[in-house]
Amino acid sequence: MSAPEPFVDIAAAARFLGVRVSYLYEEVRLGRVPSFKLGKFRRFRLSELEAWALARQQGPDRPLVGAARGQASSPEDPGTCEPAVSTSQRGATS
Repeated sequence: MSAPEPFVDIAAAARFLGVRVSYLYEEVRLGRVPSFKLGKFRRFRLSELEAWALARQQGPDRPLVGAARGQASSPEDPGTCEPAVSTSQRGATS
């Protein structure tokens, strides 16, 4: 049995991704990055961050927090991670 993957703090996560800590805090605040709170501290798994970053290469505006963990991230449409489109927007053309 292998040891579970360790959690890292936000500084290590930012270094891993090659971004500023302030950018990562903002992405966390917006719910775009897979992370969790352990008491008052934010923690990350590098494997989840890697999956998140790879998925972002396919489309930067997709909400990926739930998708990285196999959960739906849109409360309006639990079967998808895409933003819900209202009925009035579906038929509209510009």
